[in-house]
Amino acid sequence: MKIIYKLIGGFLAVSLLICLTGYLAVNASKKIMQSVFTDNVSNMALRIMDEIDRDMNYKIETIRAYSADPDLHETVTRSNQDFEKLDDIQAYINNKDREWVSAAKDEVTPFMRDLIDSNLSGELRGKLDFYRKKYGYRVFGEVFVTNKYGANVAQTNKTSDYRQDDEEWWQKAKAQGLYVTDVGYDESSKVYSTNIGLRIDDNNGNFIGVIKAVLNIEEIINIIKDMKAYGMHKKHVYMEYMLITKGGKIIYSTRESKKLSDDISTLFVHDSQDEPKGEFIDSEQGKILRVYVHSTGFRDFKGLDWVLIIDHYSEEIFAPVSRLKNRILFSSLIVTTFAILLGAIISRSIARPVSILRDAANKIGKGDLDTRIEVRTKDEIGQLAHSFRQMTADLKKTTTSVHELNREIAERKKWEKALIRSNEFSRVILDSMGDAISIIDVSNFRILECNEAFLKEAGLEKEKVIGKTCYEVTHNRSKPCASADIMCPLSDSLLTGEKSTSEHLHYTRHSGSIFAEISTFPIKDESGKIVQVVHVSKDITVRKKAEEELKTFKFISDYSNEGQYLVDRKGRFLYVNDAACKMLQYSRDELLELGISHVDARYDETRYRTLFDLVQTEKVAPFETINRRKDGTTYPVDISVTAIKVNGKPYLFAVTRDISERKKAEEALAGRTEELTRSNAELQQFAYVASHDLQEPLRMVSSYVQLLGRKYKGRLDKDADEFIHFAVDGAERMQRLINDLLAYSRVDTRGKPFESANCEAVLRQVLMYMQETVRENNAEVTYESLPEVMADSVQIARLFQNLISNAIKFHGKDHPRVHVSARQENDNWVFSVKDNGIGIEQKFKGRIFQIFQRLHPRSEYSGTGIGLAVCKKIVERHGGRIWVESEPGKGSTFYFTIPVKKEVTPLDSAPTVSRQAKLDGGVKKRIWTTG
Repeated sequence: MKIIYKLIGGFLAVSLLICLTGYLAVNASKKIMQSVFTDNVSNMALRIMDEIDRDMNYKIETIRAYSADPDLHETVTRSNQDFEKLDDIQAYINNKDREWVSAAKDEVTPFMRDLIDSNLSGELRGKLDFYRKKYGYRVFGEVFVTNKYGANVAQTNKTSDYRQDDEEWWQKAKAQGLYVTDVGYDESSKVYSTNIGLRIDDNNGNFIGVIKAVLNIEEIINIIKDMKAYGMHKKHVYMEYMLITKGGKIIYSTRESKKLSDDISTLFVHDSQDEPKGEFIDSEQGKILRVYVHSTGFRDFKGLDWVLIIDHYSEEIFAPVSRLKNRILFSSLIVTTFAILLGAIISRSIARPVSILRDAANKIGKGDLDTRIEVRTKDEIGQLAHSFRQMTADLKKTTTSVHELNREIAERKKWEKALIRSNEFSRVILDSMGDAISIIDVSNFRILECNEAFLKEAGLEKEKVIGKTCYEVTHNRSKPCASADIMCPLSDSLLTGEKSTSEHLHYTRHSGSIFAEISTFPIKDESGKIVQVVHVSKDITVRKKAEEELKTFKFISDYSNEGQYLVDRKGRFLYVNDAACKMLQYSRDELLELGISHVDARYDETRYRTLFDLVQTEKVAPFETINRRKDGTTYPVDISVTAIKVNGKPYLFAVTRDISERKKAEEALAGRTEELTRSNAELQQFAYVASHDLQEPLRMVSSYVQLLGRKYKGRLDKDADEFIHFAVDGAERMQRLINDLLAYSRVDTRGKPFESANCEAVLRQVLMYMQETVRENNAEVTYESLPEVMADSVQIARLFQNLISNAIKFHGKDHPRVHVSARQENDNWVFSVKDNGIGIEQKFKGRIFQIFQRLHPRSEYSGTGIGLAVCKKIVERHGGRIWVESEPGKGSTFYFTIPVKKEVTPLDSAPTVSRQAKLDGGVKKRIWTTG
């Protein structure tokens, strides 16, 4: 066996032992990490589920604490007392529930409005707003309170029905004191939630009602998200969380493929238990560690048997072990490679000198005494090589010089072949040159040699060029170039003895003549005398034509006040005008040495070349960028670019305009706009907060004064009763004033996007709401066909309601008559609301649309003086205007305009049961009746 195989085999045995040790270490580490990681994830799952149970219990305790509020008890007790006065309580509740359910989804009837706007409902909304502002989202979707008969007493928004005692949660809350439902979608509050129902008892322990809070499931989800902010997930990014109900519905999942309420009950089967369970399972994504733990409740909250699942890919869990394995494999590979190399090197250090000595011995034996033995080591092999060299030297002294003679002959043949190859190589290089090259004898100006480019330029074959004079071939002359206007480059080099370059006109057989840039290089002999000249001709006809084409362009461009320049695809300037130089503070020569990258502060080479290619094929809109001056300062510019060709080559022609002043104006305008927006927002927030903060003490004052009135009415003197009446009336008027002010401020901030609105349908809905007012005042309201417009239908309804209410309120001696109509004038619909009321004097026509402006004492006509101001603001939001035409004692006509909706004609639908149609003077009218 060879030495190399023995050495490599020994080293490989050592590396295999290292690999085996690493394999055992990796397996041990994997088992330890699997146990530790399972325990860590299980503990984290327990902490998250415990936090969820604690938070649910905290929210229950919050609602329970509020259920003991004296004001809430008083309101619910008063409702129970009112119901007990009814002849048939269940019939009343059933009737109201049918009316409630039959109302349109977005409709809020006056009965609903009374419940939603009650003092207790306002207080409930205040609580919800407190939690929303504290946590940044709706913690409770809604809260409402029922009396002991299951009828709603107070609610934060419109519920799905009026009667609640037929619901499971109500019955169980009454019987158990507390009932918490599983997760579901709440139609009233429009959120996924779990409902908390609590029994309300009075101070004597008697059942008086139930309070229900809709807890937004986002509260539970945020607990998981907050807990994720700590712990292992910061190091392990592939950890997935799922919270599911006991029925297998997903409450929350970090997987994008899983959505709320997805059913995953078939994913696993796991009985309820206190301790978490962890196991490795196979999934579509590979092997994962799955840990799940059940909700066990906290204190009074017994839990809903929710399950928290945490999945973690084993690939990431065992990533450290995998890295350790890879490092061991890599180290083993390096050791194995090193072993092979070391064995090879050592064996080579022994085998190579032996091989050299063997080959040298064979050559010497054949008579080659010039063999060199290149072994210089100091070991035994080196000593043997030294002996071989000594033996060769001794033999060489006794050998003839035949070998030297043969060597000299071989060397000459080698140089002759190299010279032939060198001449061929020079010819190939000469013919590959693009410029026309010739070698000219200076004694007679005859051409000694030329390349293919020279022959192509002259249009001749080589046999007709070699030996001819240069002036005969290139200028078609019979005599040397001697005239004063023809400068011969050869003569210049002969005079100076140096290289010469000049432009020249050359004659050609095929194209007549060309412009050429001539360079001449003198060749000298041993004495320094010039014997030949290398003549290099470069065709510059294209460049000459391009320069001529640019002359006219430069003349026009230099007189422009806008910066203009030409650039090629590499971004180099071909031309810049005076205005560009002035803007950039460079001289023209400086810019021509630079490129677009030096002046464009936003220059990107890839984007520029894309723009260059795009401009060559299509039109590009002007754009903005930042230019940099010579001193480093920058300024904004507007650039228009277009494609241009100079002598057939594409360029980019750019026109730049300094837009610094325009940018300053835009920034100033943006600043003023931002300041105005901020100011409006502050005013709106002030109006909103002030209205709410003012209503709270008003409600307290009104409540306590009413309590005084009920308790002491008739027990004090007449003045005391009158004073209490004035106090209650003042508080109620102040509350109406605040509500009207809030409505005025919300015209712009709470308006809905414009959509197609049928004005006739809107008016019919308004009259439905006003039927009690119409009946009480014995009023008659008629209207003609009304159009369809793009508008906020809610605000249009408010507009009609305010105008018709005013027409009925300010009526004369006759019973009120109101007529609504519309006509088209150009691009606007002109609506009119005409009445037979008391009319308005000319001097007050502008004043009535101002806020808080009243023309009559409050003792004659009620109101806050905000209604018409709201009308004006609504009309202006829709892009129209409002005005009045009136005479005292002859009624008033209020006009307002709304822009025409394109391609929509006014509706003229048939009368319904609640309308009667009749012809009055050829105009179809609709008469609103209350019967």
